[in-house]
Amino acid sequence: MGWDLVVLKYGKLQQAAFAEPGGERLKQWIDSAPNQLYSALIFQGGAAWRKQLMDDLGDQGDVTKLIERRSDDELSALMNNLGGHDIASILEAFEAIDHDRPVCFLCYTVKGFGLPLAGHKDNHAGLMNETQMQGLRSTMMIREGHEWEPFEGLDMPAEALQAFLASVPFASAAERRLRAPPIEIPKSLPVPNKRRSRRKLRSETS
Repeated sequence: MGWDLVVLKYGKLQQAAFAEPGGERLKQWIDSAPNQLYSALIFQGGAAWRKQLMDDLGDQGDVTKLIERRSDDELSALMNNLGGHDIASILEAFEAIDHDRPVCFLCYTVKGFGLPLAGHKDNHAGLMNETQMQGLRSTMMIREGHEWEPFEGLDMPAEALQAFLASVPFASAAERRLRAPPIEIPKSLPVPNKRRSRRKLRSETS
């Protein structure tokens, strides 16, 4: 169909680890790991990552040292660092496009990234408890009662951010290159006679 496909699978932390001695073996493990296992380990955290990786890759020299050099938190951060959450990788991929052909970006992500429910198989319907919500607010630097303020938690003045957003081309008053006439929407739509519709259907199928 003429589309270009760009796959964002690894974040910068993972890319740096792959360049270390033993990194290629870690990359092979990531590429071959079933999604169910990867998600479960994300939910369980650094200690679970360490046990699984050491069980699968231990006693192999460089890759064992690569794992052992990292604390549980650092190991968890490394294994969670998929391309779809890594802003540096995303910007690099966007800026590398030097044409106007359609592009599809396929991004690997973690369901519930950054939340206590991340990776859990039921996290689409899961709700955080009050303690977890307080922890999330603290991590995001969001004051209680200010959750819906547009720039809450950011470390730049709201005025500067608002001025930037107002200046981007998308927000300009200029006309778009492509225009289409508005579609008229009727105030009401005719409702077909159900009895007549059934009679017609029977006559057509008999």
